[in-house]
This record gives sequence, C-alpha cells and structure tokens, in this order.
Amino acid sequence: MFAATGPALFGFGAGVAVERESGLIELKRVSPLPGGAYVVAKLVSAAAMAALALVLIYGLSLVGGVRMPAEKWALLVAVHLVSVVPFALIGFTIGMRMGAKGSIAAANAFYLGFSILGGLWMPITILPPWMQHLAWATPSFHLGQLALSVIGVLPQGSILAHIAALVGITILAAWLAVGGWRRSPA
Repeated sequence: MFAATGPALFGFGAGVAVERESGLIELKRVSPLPGGAYVVAKLVSAAAMAALALVLIYGLSLVGGVRMPAEKWALLVAVHLVSVVPFALIGFTIGMRMGAKGSIAAANAFYLGFSILGGLWMPITILPPWMQHLAWATPSFHLGQLALSVIGVLPQGSILAHIAALVGITILAAWLAVGGWRRSPA
C-alpha cells in the first residue's frame, strides 16, 4: 500500500505546491489546457510511479517465494492502483492550499496518520477504542481491508462498506481539490 499511496500523496502535495508558488499553475490556468487535463496527467504520473514500484515489489515477492493465483495478483494490482486516486486528490488539495514547505509537512502528517490509524503499521484492534473508530474515516484502512480480503483475510466490515467509504472519501477529496483549484488565481 505504501508504494502506491506515498508517491500519490507526496508527488501531488509538494509538486503542486511548488508549481503553484512558482506561477506555473497560474500559467496553466490561462492556457488552453483544460484544467481536468492537468489533474489527469498528474494522476497518470502518480499511477505510473506506483506501477513501477509494484512491479519491483511483486517481482521480489515472486523471487522470495510468494505464490498466489494470477487473479489474486491482478486484484492486488487493481487495489493498489485504485489507491492512488484518493491519496493523489488529498495531495492535490494540500498542494493547492499550502506552500511548498508546509505541503511537505502536511503530506507527512497525513501519510503517518493514515498509516497508523488505517492499520497499515499494526492491527487497529490494538489501538484505543477511540482511535479504532477514527480508522473508519481513513482511506488507508479501507484500502488495506480490500487488499487483505484479496489474499483471503476476513476484512473488518463488509467489502461493499469499504468500497462505499472509499467512494465517499474520494468524492470529498475531489470536492476539496476542485475548491483549491478554483481558489487559485488565474
């Protein structure tokens, strides 16, 4: 999960903030380039970086003896590549609303917070109850549960609940990203 979410969050967060501070966002907004094309290009770039990392990690897994049916590998790839979208939109929101230095700190805070609260470092069952409830608000928790279900681990909650939560989080992140884009000068 880290290989997919890290580049999406940091690449968008810091990269967009640097481009915004240097005036490149303003230039792109007045150019004939549709605003959506810029975001899609950034998403494709983040997905390509994630795919490269996944090829390396999955290759090492195969060399190390991990064996699964091809459809499980394909589903894991899908979960990892889908994870780019909400994290990239969160990063884009950070980049459009903060300066370059602040965006790195904010991206780090989100990354670490989502990793811990989302159960990527340790099972959320060992966290205090109030933190366990917060896990359900993080995209990393839902993506982690989907990835675990692919390899045969029973998820906490239903698959549909995790998918619905991810859709909601992604819509919220997109709404915040659009607000940041509209707020920037053109």
